[in-house]
Amino acid sequence: MPQINIEDLRHPTTNIAIIGAPGTGKTRSTFTMRKVLLKLKMSPIYRYYDLDWGVESLTELAFEHGWEKDIDIFRYGTPHKVSEGATPNRDSQPAIDLIRDLNWLHDQAEMVYTPQVGPPAIEGGAPVFLGPPMIQTKWKDSFTRAPGLVVVDSGSSLRDMLFNSMLVQRKIDVGGTGDRAISWNDWQLLKEKIVEIIELLKGLPCFSIMTFHDELRQETSEGPSKDGGDTVSTGVTVVVPIVTGDLRFNIQKFFGIALNATVQGGVYRWFVKPDQRNRGVRTRLMSTVQAVVDQDFMNIISTK
Repeated sequence: MPQINIEDLRHPTTNIAIIGAPGTGKTRSTFTMRKVLLKLKMSPIYRYYDLDWGVESLTELAFEHGWEKDIDIFRYGTPHKVSEGATPNRDSQPAIDLIRDLNWLHDQAEMVYTPQVGPPAIEGGAPVFLGPPMIQTKWKDSFTRAPGLVVVDSGSSLRDMLFNSMLVQRKIDVGGTGDRAISWNDWQLLKEKIVEIIELLKGLPCFSIMTFHDELRQETSEGPSKDGGDTVSTGVTVVVPIVTGDLRFNIQKFFGIALNATVQGGVYRWFVKPDQRNRGVRTRLMSTVQAVVDQDFMNIISTK
């Protein structure tokens, strides 16, 4: 089993979830990650998958500060005519193109193994084995536009792309009957595909951000009967990301940092510590942090 070099965890990269309503600064806040990248002497290049077609709040700031050439932007799908039938037009190609691009990005990283050996115990002898090899993930030298940050904006639009692709490829649809009906297994596959993409991004040798639109959900618990019965509301409203099924309640566990975006008194802010309404928010990269902070990654990622 390869060993991780503890020094690589002094300033680790991580994946970040930002959850919030439209207009709460999710896209705009990615601008502040540049300060972290420069402080850590990482690549300042952003690789931005603009699935919402709304990156302009970031590019406006980049143009203003003169680093617009450090952003590589990718968009998928084109506007199409509206179906005259009851079922909307569906296209599997945008999701296929995105997955191919993400797999290509994954292939630009490589695992570097460093043997742990010492000098021979006796002259002319074999090197002394000190432990399993150290392992590090890094971008290949041939990748000239290696990013310090990858952004998928948003995970909610990612869900929609994957959902449409699944319906087309599996020849099923909303309201379908018989073999064309959507089953529980289909929803499970959709959830697993979203997690698979999150895990791919998590394994890259850079920071990654996935934004999510939010919704308010009533917390529920099982009914009082022996068999569980109907679920009943606890009276608590929680903020959750728009994804699919029970993933909306536990998706934060797949991220090293999870933030809920808000606007307070005209100031863009993040909830960083969990409370009754904001579950699962946290940062693993700064030991001391306030419950609510201004939207600046220097406030939640230690660069010391």
